[in-house]
Amino acid sequence: FALLIVIAKLLASGLVTTRNMIWRLNYPREMRGSIVGRMTMISSLTLAITTLLAASLLDDYPGIYALLYLVCAALGVIGVMQFSRIRVRGEPALLERIPTTERSHPLAYLRKLVRDSVTLLRDDKHFRDYQRCQMLQGASFMMMHPPLYKMVSLE
Repeated sequence: FALLIVIAKLLASGLVTTRNMIWRLNYPREMRGSIVGRMTMISSLTLAITTLLAASLLDDYPGIYALLYLVCAALGVIGVMQFSRIRVRGEPALLERIPTTERSHPLAYLRKLVRDSVTLLRDDKHFRDYQRCQMLQGASFMMMHPPLYKMVSLE
């Protein structure tokens, strides 16, 4: 269960990167703040309401967590499917910049990306230190959840 949560958080990090690129390409700079603000407000309200509902359900029916997790995963898949339908201005030109071999062999591209990332981290000390700090910050944020859950539980 904990591994599934970690995997979900890792996958969500890719969504944040993709989302920022879509906002930058689709919306003019002078409008981006208000559009992103509205989207963020809707997202935050949705998260708050669903968290409240899930917490109420879990208080009344503690064993429902497995079903609740599956429902949330299904909603996540639906959200990803909806997100994938967003058109990106200039997407064909961006895709043309990716060599055909990398488009037709995504696993080979992933291996190359990992190899290039390892090389970059090995060769650039300042970037490596920056990424180490980012990892520590992210790990500490993830470690904050279990004690917080324990503190707010009645048991």
